[in-house]
Amino acid sequence: MSGATLIVIESRPGEIRAAALDAENNPIAFHVERDHTRSHVGALYLGRVSAVRQNLGAAFVDLGLGSDGFLNIKSNSVDARGVRIVEGAGILVQITRDAEAAKGPTLGTAIDIAGSVLVLTPGKSGLGLSSRISDNDQRAGLKTLFRDMDFKEAGLVVRTAAAAMPADDVLGELKALQGRWQAMISELAGQTAPVLIEAAPRLPERMVRDYAGTATREILVDDAGMAAQLKLCVAQVQNANPIKVTNTPARAYAFDVAGISDAFDAASSPVAHLPGGGTLVITETPAMTTIDVNAGKGAAGNDERLAFETNAQAAVVLARELRVRGIGGLIAIDFLKMRDSANQDKILAELKNVFRSDPAGPRVGAFSPFGIVDIVRRSSGPSLGEIFQTNRKSRTPETVALEALAALNRQAGASATLTVSGPVAAVLTGPLADVLKTLEQALGFVIRLETVQGVDIEAFEIKE
Repeated sequence: MSGATLIVIESRPGEIRAAALDAENNPIAFHVERDHTRSHVGALYLGRVSAVRQNLGAAFVDLGLGSDGFLNIKSNSVDARGVRIVEGAGILVQITRDAEAAKGPTLGTAIDIAGSVLVLTPGKSGLGLSSRISDNDQRAGLKTLFRDMDFKEAGLVVRTAAAAMPADDVLGELKALQGRWQAMISELAGQTAPVLIEAAPRLPERMVRDYAGTATREILVDDAGMAAQLKLCVAQVQNANPIKVTNTPARAYAFDVAGISDAFDAASSPVAHLPGGGTLVITETPAMTTIDVNAGKGAAGNDERLAFETNAQAAVVLARELRVRGIGGLIAIDFLKMRDSANQDKILAELKNVFRSDPAGPRVGAFSPFGIVDIVRRSSGPSLGEIFQTNRKSRTPETVALEALAALNRQAGASATLTVSGPVAAVLTGPLADVLKTLEQALGFVIRLETVQGVDIEAFEIKE
C-alpha cells in the first residue's frame, strides 16, 4: 500500500488509533490496536516441536505461550532453514493467525520479512511482481533490476509501490531485508527453543511500512516516546523526499489536531451518507456484511433514474467505506431495484473501476434477480465496526471504558471520580485493570470509580 500524504498516530490509554490521509486530507484508511487484544500475526519464533500427527498432516509447536501453535505440514517437512520438522526439533515459525478461545495460534514455516515495497520470503524461491503493477514497461524494468540475482533460497515479492520508487532505493531495501534475515540466522545459532526471535510490528510501525511512500510528507503523533520510535522507522524507509515526524501540542490528541476525529466517528458508525441524501446501512455479522442502499427521504421522480443515480453514488461511497473501515470477507450489497439490465451493467462497471485502487483486491459478482451484488474482499483483521460496536445501536463496554480513560487522560487536576454503568465498570476492573493502573501512575493519583446500575451503557461522567 502507498499513497498517503499524511499519517496520523494517536496514542490513548490502552489503545492506538492511526489514519492514512490523501493529498486532500481525506482518510484512506483507519486502524485501531488495543493493548490487551493486539495481534501477534507476523511474530517469528524458534519453536520446539512437541508433537507430529501425520494422520492430521500437522505438527504442534511449543512457543512458550501456554498453548501450542498449529502447523500444517501436509506439503512441507522442513522450516525456512531446512531443519526437519520432527518431535523435539527447534524450528523457525511465523504466526499467521492469532489464537482464538482454547485454540493456539496458527503457524507457518513460510517466512515473510516485509519492507515498505519488498517482501523477502526465506524458504520460498523465485521473484514475484504484484499483479497490480499493470504497466508493461514498469514490469520489464523491475525484472531487469533483479535479473542477475539468485532468489532460490530466499524469494522476493515486489509490491505495487516499488514501481514508482527509484531503483537505488528498491535495491537498498532489498539489502536491508537480506541483512535482517542474516541477523536472524546468526541469532538463532545461540538460542534454545522456545524463544521469540522477532515480535510482530506494532501499529505505528505497520503504518510506516504500509503507507509511507514517495507522496508522504509528514507523520503527526501525540506521544514523544512514539515520535522517537517513528523517526527510527522513517530512517529505514527508502524515500527521496524526507518524511517529517511532528509532535502535537501538549495534551492534544493527534486526530483532533489533524481535524479527522469526526471522520473517524463516522467510519465507526453503521450508517454512511450519500451525496444525494441517500444512505448506506452497514450491518456486520461473523458470517458476512450486508449493505442496504437507501434513497434519500423525499426523493421523487422517475424510479429507474432515481435508482440508477443513487446506486451509482453508492458504488463510489461503499468502495471508500469498505477500505476506510477495514471490512473484509463476504459482502452483500442490496442495491435499489433497477429494471434496465444496461443500468445494472453500468453499476457493475463502476464498482470494478472504483475498486481498482483497493489493495485488498475485491472481487465483484453479478446482480442477482433480487438486485443484490456479492463482493469478496481480503480481510486484514477486525474492522472498526467489529472493534467498536456490539450491534447497530451501541458501542461495546470496552470502547466506552477506553473513551472515558482517554477523556481523563487530557484533564488537568489532582484527583478524579469516574462514574460509569455496571458493564463498563466490570471492564475497567477486569480486562482493562492494567490500563487503568498505568493511567493512574501517569496522572499521579488514584481514579475513584463509581458504578450506577441501569443507566445507558455509553454514559459516563468525570468529576474532579
